[in-house]
Amino acid sequence: MTITVDLATEAIRTGTGSPTTGSHGGAASGVKGIVIALIHGASSTDHITAVSYGTCNLTRIVRATDTATEPGAAELWFCGSNVVQGTQTWSYTSGATTDDIDCRVITLLAATDLGIVSTGSISDTDGANPSVALAAHGRSCMAFAAQYSGVTAQTSLTAGTNCTKVGSGELTGNFCSGVVRQTTGGTSDFTVAMTSAADDLAFAAMMVGEEASLPMLEMPPMLPPTPPQP
Repeated sequence: MTITVDLATEAIRTGTGSPTTGSHGGAASGVKGIVIALIHGASSTDHITAVSYGTCNLTRIVRATDTATEPGAAELWFCGSNVVQGTQTWSYTSGATTDDIDCRVITLLAATDLGIVSTGSISDTDGANPSVALAAHGRSCMAFAAQYSGVTAQTSLTAGTNCTKVGSGELTGNFCSGVVRQTTGGTSDFTVAMTSAADDLAFAAMMVGEEASLPMLEMPPMLPPTPPQP
């Protein structure tokens, strides 16, 4: 079964409270993975210390930063086993920072548990149209990326080739955020990309794949016990 997106929701934190929580209406069955993207501007400080979805604790997979001129960061968190079904509360702990934080929650449908197949990132550079090539290793996969950008208008962030824009947001300080995914999952290597003007950027990417099925081991036939020797 190809990995597909169940639902994507978003919330931009503009206050100073922590933790930040929200609700996500995941499917009643078949949810095998959770991707949470967190993007902020104004600083490259590592604010996020914990992320959860229902009873699932997510792991940070990749984080990209821009530390000069217009600093910011983009990171991706993930859980791919023992995922809870149905509507759940998500939460992340950031401390009392005043940095706006864009949170995108994505639930994934698949036939098996999911894992991380490959990752990549772009940090500390000014550039346009960021992209990262990700390896699928022949597994059924889908690619995701989160971008912090120094451009002002979030509408100027668009999806790259064969990608779908999950969403984008404007952050206080004339910065913006965006998340894209591979439009259709598959077993081939894939370059996940966004289209944006040249500016400060941080771009975090990962490939999520179904856990490889292991063949059943063939056990040798049971032999009768050897009779005792005289």
